[in-house]
Amino acid sequence: MPAKSLQRFADGVLALTSAPAPQAQPRRVCLIANPAAGQGRGQRVRRAVARLESLGCPVRWALTERPGDATRLAREAVARGDVDVVVAAGGDGTINEVANGLVGSAVALGVIPLGTANVLAIEAGVPRRPEHAAQVIATGRLRPLYLGEVRGSAETPLGGPRRFVMMAGAGFDAHVVDTVDLGLKRRTGALAYAWGAFHRAFRYTFPSCLVSVTTPDGREIEAEASTVVVCNGRHYGGPFVAAPRADISQPTFQVVVLTRPGLINAARYGAWLMLGRLEHLPDVRVIEATRVRIHLQDAEPLQADGDTIAHMPVEIVMTPQPVSLIVPDWAPGNDAGA
Repeated sequence: MPAKSLQRFADGVLALTSAPAPQAQPRRVCLIANPAAGQGRGQRVRRAVARLESLGCPVRWALTERPGDATRLAREAVARGDVDVVVAAGGDGTINEVANGLVGSAVALGVIPLGTANVLAIEAGVPRRPEHAAQVIATGRLRPLYLGEVRGSAETPLGGPRRFVMMAGAGFDAHVVDTVDLGLKRRTGALAYAWGAFHRAFRYTFPSCLVSVTTPDGREIEAEASTVVVCNGRHYGGPFVAAPRADISQPTFQVVVLTRPGLINAARYGAWLMLGRLEHLPDVRVIEATRVRIHLQDAEPLQADGDTIAHMPVEIVMTPQPVSLIVPDWAPGNDAGA
């Protein structure tokens, strides 16, 4: 079934069956919205706020103006101590920032998907319609969400760890994200990445990545690759499944290693990803890991959740404690409490 049809079906199920027992006390909500995410975003945010308030949730909300604002606003909400949920109303970048601001706190993360790919929302079964996403925030259950943590090196210091929600990529994947035309992205959404991949593949030299992986049983595995994607969840770039065994509620990664360079291979990997069969290619390895080290010449970029956050070499580990993510009662996954 096409992704859009699946989303409409999920929304319909939620509308027909989502009458769970109300919370003992309505959740107190701080909503952080990115005004640059999606079309008609202002109206969709207002619809979500109206639905939350109709369900008894007091809502305080704020708009971001520049990168880093969502993390700062989330931390301020936690410090005030007067909210149960901080809601990221935007795309994957906004969700990433809000999640970073909630690390180490008991405040839950809610999502109203308004962006280009909305990968976490797809992963967690959060409906795309704002009213239905708001209902999930008011009445859904909590699920653990472990975050990946990127650490820099003496050559490329970060000034502290940078965390990601769904995935981090190096090689051709990161090069496309790093060079995407932001104006085209605002106008066309995900098509900007497809065009960028096609356009950049003719010029990219496909330097080799050296990947060192520590497995859950302590083994060390090394591999060379043209692209490496460290997956925290199953989905990549929207509805496409890159790592079927990944689980955002488990403190391990699935590391997808694409070994062969070049334009033809990049196109082949993209086609098999869209078919949901990437891991079945003989030149693709998927390795479970608790720690990943990536080296690549010339301080090439590392992208995480669709934004460049570091440059090579890097080390990636899991955060010790998960963030609590609000998901629909009917969505699969592990509970993190009521």
